[in-house]
Amino acid sequence: VKVQREKTTGQSWFLMSSARITDECRADLELLSMRVTLDPKRFYRKNDRAVLPKYFQVSRVVEDKRDFYGIRLTKSGRKKNMLDEMMTMDRESFKRNQHK
Repeated sequence: VKVQREKTTGQSWFLMSSARITDECRADLELLSMRVTLDPKRFYRKNDRAVLPKYFQVSRVVEDKRDFYGIRLTKSGRKKNMLDEMMTMDRESFKRNQHK
């Protein structure tokens, strides 16, 4: 019972298991911890963790077919992970700031 308790978060967090941390996942988690520096005008609470979390979940947003012309991302707009997406967004914001 104790071994199972160490592998999961417990009953209060629906027995969420610890995730495997790959290089891509590590880069995304570090990007989330440094999000204050990416957008200085937006307020985020102070990051109180010095280490990466042991328990987390990653999900994928599935778009509805009815939103084909609305807020849907194009194929070229979708990226493999959050770091790639932020790099393309950073280029766009750099161009916008350079124009101003």
